Amino acid sequence: MALFPEAWMDELLSKNDIASVVAEYVELTPKGRRLWGCCPFHSEKTPSFSVSADKQMYYCFGCHAGGGVVQFIKEMEKLNYPEAVAFLARRVNMELPSEINDEQLRRERALKERLYNACRDAAMFYHKQLMGDNGVKAREYLAKRGIDRAAVTRFGIGYAPEGWEDLKKHMLEKGYREDELISAGLAVKGKSGRVYDAYRARVIFPIIAANERVVAFGARTMIADETPKYINTGDTPIYSKRANLYAINLLKGKKIDDIIMVEGYMDAIRLHSAGIDNAVASLGTALTAKQAKLIKRYVSKVFIAYDGDSAGRNATLRGLDILAAEGIDVKVITIPDDMDPDDFVKKYGAEAFLKLKDSARTLEMFKLDFMSQSYDLMTDDGREKYAESACNYIAKLKPVIQRRYCKYVAEKTGISLEAIVKQCELDSKDDNANSFALTRNNRDKKSPSELSEREKCELTILACALMGKDVFVRIRKHPDFSVENVFVNDDIKGCYKAIAECYERGETPNIGAILAAMPGDEQMLTPALIEQESITDGYVTAADCIERITVIDLKNKLQSVANGMKNASGDKRMRLSDEYAALIKELKQRNKS
Repeated sequence: MALFPEAWMDELLSKNDIASVVAEYVELTPKGRRLWGCCPFHSEKTPSFSVSADKQMYYCFGCHAGGGVVQFIKEMEKLNYPEAVAFLARRVNMELPSEINDEQLRRERALKERLYNACRDAAMFYHKQLMGDNGVKAREYLAKRGIDRAAVTRFGIGYAPEGWEDLKKHMLEKGYREDELISAGLAVKGKSGRVYDAYRARVIFPIIAANERVVAFGARTMIADETPKYINTGDTPIYSKRANLYAINLLKGKKIDDIIMVEGYMDAIRLHSAGIDNAVASLGTALTAKQAKLIKRYVSKVFIAYDGDSAGRNATLRGLDILAAEGIDVKVITIPDDMDPDDFVKKYGAEAFLKLKDSARTLEMFKLDFMSQSYDLMTDDGREKYAESACNYIAKLKPVIQRRYCKYVAEKTGISLEAIVKQCELDSKDDNANSFALTRNNRDKKSPSELSEREKCELTILACALMGKDVFVRIRKHPDFSVENVFVNDDIKGCYKAIAECYERGETPNIGAILAAMPGDEQMLTPALIEQESITDGYVTAADCIERITVIDLKNKLQSVANGMKNASGDKRMRLSDEYAALIKELKQRNKS
């Protein structure tokens, strides 16, 4: 189901011409049928970033970023799909459909706006208190922790005075209601019905979302043995701790290669103050899938630098799996002597921390090391049991990295590499890299530069289908063509189906609208449109690709049958032998033609 009404989206796109939107971020120069500039998504000196006004799309020939105007705003402003659409609506003074048609949604939006404003005003109040007479002790505390005035200003750090109603009185004077303060997490209603400030006599850390709005607060005690050490805003209509990250707002507009994930506010502030300005913190909760998705908007590589104690290691292990599930390359920075990043950088400096980063362990190595802590590696029995557990884990890894970790376990235990490899049963495994079934069901997300030969053929067929309905119809009638057999890449298949729906309605595909309706991160349609420009005969090119796909699938199936014959006997081997012969015959016939 579409997130926004089609007619409304058409109007939005017509008012947000991609050339004018991109020009607000990138200096463009016309050349040929396109506008060109230096890519805003990667560093370059020679322009490889292009904008096609006629197709309402952009594409970088260097990093392969591409899409329509919604995708461009998503990437530039680090927004999700609905937020990017709302951004474009504000740009042209259009009301969102919910603002027009749904009274309840309008009320909810109005409340959220009030809560945003309340949090902003509260942050300003807290900061003013810190810098005034009430904040002397808090300033002394921050100075002892190594947080200077520049960091205080940059992070908007504040102080909640000791009084029970200081913030409440200030906010009521500004026109806010008590129920709004409670909804924003700024005030609490006691059992007696009295409403009082949520934070008192604590240092305040405003939590600023990716959209640069204050949404919540962390409040730290200045008394060494007081518990809890931190009081944090609970979930509110504008804040979910499971979907936000501390200091994520400071990454906006930066070109970074990776993110360093730490546990606490102080850790993040210390790293930023030391010049390591790609650090974020996980807001007092174990890393969540929503936070991983937020991270993925910015980078594809994350270094986890949690505290060195056992609790930190357990949190690291959970976070690794969540990040890896999102396709993020994960490494672990090991901090010695059970120190946290704040203490380590304070004692040894940023350069020493970056050296730890350079020697960070992979997800697999961290897990193998963590696993070893459950065994006594000083005994033969302990080493053997650890090796057995480690081999069970290694056997589940990608084949290309298995032997690397076999060698690691062999060195760690003193057991021969040959025995470890045998325990993992690597030598007896079929070559699944060419398995027909695996190839047919490959759903891994890939950038255009990483596409297999088969997927490149799929992309070319998609480009041909865009050349007109007559070409599309001829392709569909090809004897070896079916959507399910030809397209195994979900992104390409989704693009093809969207194009097919347009033709079936008797419409010419609106490229800008199709791109805008694709909330996913990967845009397979963009490189297809680029390739289309070099195709002279759409049907002939598509037919050739269909034939190549058929041959690739036959070869993969042939390999799969051959692998099956190795361990088969009797009737099963005879059946597989007949199937093998039939496949060989079909391949020969296709090669002749």
